[in-house]
Amino acid sequence: MSQKNRVVVIGGGHNGLVCAAYLAKAGVPVVVLEQKKVVGGCVVTEEAAPGWWINTYSFEHYAIQNTPIISDLSLEEFGLHYYTVDPAVFCPFLDGRYMLLYRELQNTLKHIETLSKQDARVYEKFHEKWARVGRAIGAGALQGPTSLESILCKSGLFARKEEVDEILQESKLPAASILSENFETDYVPALIAFLGPAAIGLSPAAPNTGWLCAWHIGAERLARPQGGSGELTRALAASARANGATILEGESVSEIVVKNGKAVGVKTSSGKEFDSEVVVSNADPKQTLLKLARGATSLSSGDYRRVRDIKVTPGFAFKADYLLSELPNYSCKTWVKKGEANECHKAATFIAPSVDSLSDAYSEFSNERNPEIPGLMVALHSSMDRTLVPPGKQGLVLETRFTPYKLYGLSWSESDREKESARLLSIYSRYCPGVDELVEDSRAKCPQDMEADVMVPRGNFVHADMVFDQMFASRPVQGLLNGYEVAPISNLFLCGAGTFPGGGVSGIPGRNAAIQIIEKLQRTTS
Repeated sequence: MSQKNRVVVIGGGHNGLVCAAYLAKAGVPVVVLEQKKVVGGCVVTEEAAPGWWINTYSFEHYAIQNTPIISDLSLEEFGLHYYTVDPAVFCPFLDGRYMLLYRELQNTLKHIETLSKQDARVYEKFHEKWARVGRAIGAGALQGPTSLESILCKSGLFARKEEVDEILQESKLPAASILSENFETDYVPALIAFLGPAAIGLSPAAPNTGWLCAWHIGAERLARPQGGSGELTRALAASARANGATILEGESVSEIVVKNGKAVGVKTSSGKEFDSEVVVSNADPKQTLLKLARGATSLSSGDYRRVRDIKVTPGFAFKADYLLSELPNYSCKTWVKKGEANECHKAATFIAPSVDSLSDAYSEFSNERNPEIPGLMVALHSSMDRTLVPPGKQGLVLETRFTPYKLYGLSWSESDREKESARLLSIYSRYCPGVDELVEDSRAKCPQDMEADVMVPRGNFVHADMVFDQMFASRPVQGLLNGYEVAPISNLFLCGAGTFPGGGVSGIPGRNAAIQIIEKLQRTTS
């Protein structure tokens, strides 16, 4: 017996839930089918041991703060509460110095002056320019897929076309080149390179990464959900259900039913059928179109090849969580009082000796080797949020840039995971001495674990590489989508990280897809 719905959403990741919540709020009957027993996808918080809660994958929220999603969906009414930190970002270095990125530019500049007066002067101009680029991209992202040139020109933030042309030219340069030409020290560039290219799995030395010099500025808006990252998706699910959406966990979609070039519903692995006017997939483009929609029969040979050839780098992150007996201490910023968190513990932390070290790490990763010195994304959220750990304990997160999906001559066995987890802790201890002696428990996940758990392609959580030729109007590949609707298959929409504007906890693909679907359904009923 088939069930009739106006819209079926495949996957209860945060974008799928955002899409469903907007649809439900607009009065559209919608059902979400999630293959796991809990919704959230990469944005979940799970109990690893009694009283110890870990953010299984995603653990910092930047981009969603620059959207209307939280207010549009009244998420605070469903228990979502964000807290902020200032400074937002901390980057320690082995020479005992450290970089801080504050929420206010003037505070950041005062700090940079302690490292290099010249770099402080340069950064003020650098920030003014790239902040405008970042604001333009952020506003443009809410309008739907278009070219970077169009986004910049329509933003109203650039007085002259020559300014836009200059940014477009710099956007095609390696970020590393731009940074080396501007700054005299590694302190500021390492932060920019990590929060830009490296954050989304790219080498700072790669061409066409210049536009990512704008990305670090979004980190100034860092906020975290009290209770863990999964509080966002819990609230999204509650908002959707409150407006009439149906969310079914443990229902894995096995096929998108396509008839006469139109999506008309889905079939699940349990044998259920859901007929619908529209199908929305939160899964990656390749899985959606080549597997679920039976690409060989639903797409032309040309479209099939274009989807098949979407670039998806295998993996790039290894994540380890540690339960600590007490709060560790950074050698570069000593405690005022032992065990009392300072700004370095609270801030989002990024560790890379230099831009070159990140580029070198990417080169080793590309050769299926664990980098000798990987970049490390670090968090000590329990220093601010005591709900995440048992009394007296602390939780530590280390996530790498870059870790290969496959290791040359090895496999990601349990022993391999444990060895890598211990190695990363040893690297971190160079900045935080004695931390390895505080570990009481640990958990580790490699790219293959992520693929098996939440079905992201080859453990790549951005679904399709965020290289320039797969971004903006060309995401995930030129001509595949009309907005978020699949051009060759009517009434099939994509809303995941493989669509514009890309990966990260933004909710923008889900929001934008929902708006386009609502407009289409209104046209068909008017």
